Amino acid sequence: MTSSNGFDLNPSWLARFAYHVLPLRREIVLQNIRTAFGGELDGAEQKKLAQKFYGHLWLTLAENIQLGWMNSRQLKARLRIEGREHPDKAGE
Repeated sequence: MTSSNGFDLNPSWLARFAYHVLPLRREIVLQNIRTAFGGELDGAEQKKLAQKFYGHLWLTLAENIQLGWMNSRQLKARLRIEGREHPDKAGE
């Protein structure tokens, strides 16, 4: 499902699961979505966007837990720094 303004509103099964299992601040999330997108998204689209939020939250939690078990070699393999020259130029 894509909203009228082009948002991909197809939550994964994990996002839908997390939405129902993690009711943490769900009403606040839905209220924030209504405030931000109330005129652009209908109720079903708002719920799907909230589900996508919970999917991203779940993924972030899982990634942070995974970081605790990675050694420095594994971390370096996943790390990419871009734009390192910008702070150096700003200091000139």
